[in-house]
Amino acid sequence: MTIASGVFTQLAAKKQSGLGSAASGASAQLYRRTTATLNKKKAFYKSNEIDPSMQRSDGRHGVVSVDGTINGELSVGGYNDFISSVLRSTAWSAGVSSGALIDVTAAVTSGANGTFTTAGANFLTLGFKIGMVVRWTGWSTTGVPNNAHNFLITALTSTVMTGTMLDGVAVGAKAAMRVITGLLNVTTLILRNLSNSLIARLPA
Repeated sequence: MTIASGVFTQLAAKKQSGLGSAASGASAQLYRRTTATLNKKKAFYKSNEIDPSMQRSDGRHGVVSVDGTINGELSVGGYNDFISSVLRSTAWSAGVSSGALIDVTAAVTSGANGTFTTAGANFLTLGFKIGMVVRWTGWSTTGVPNNAHNFLITALTSTVMTGTMLDGVAVGAKAAMRVITGLLNVTTLILRNLSNSLIARLPA
């Protein structure tokens, strides 16, 4: 069998179902890379004991493993299994969406920094967290600048969301609107508690 080399080499991996259960079959993921130094190696065991017979001790081959590094550029879905294994849980969370909100007030604190205060919902129970990037929709009149801009949450309580517009657009101050169409979490990486997860390398 011809062994691929250079740019023709493909790297594929698939999660094991459990310890000692080698992954097999279809649905392995091909991994994009900039460099890769993965190589198969076999352990070799030999005694160092001094033998009065002056004969060499016999050696034994051990387990086969793969050693090396993969360097790549972060891409959507490109390294999900490995990120999940490091976090020992799901790598990415689903986006959080509030749906319609009632009586939300927008206020400017300084330039692109501002607050959004709700009287009819609870930001915490909706699933929003500090560090998330969110987008508002449904604002009108002086609140229009708040629509469709990435807003980074820097502080959060059940009723007050504090943060900054990442593109520098000033927050549009607006007295409580009756209904805001919704608030959407763009994307956030969730670090979860540890649990078992294994990765096995498959031949290309």
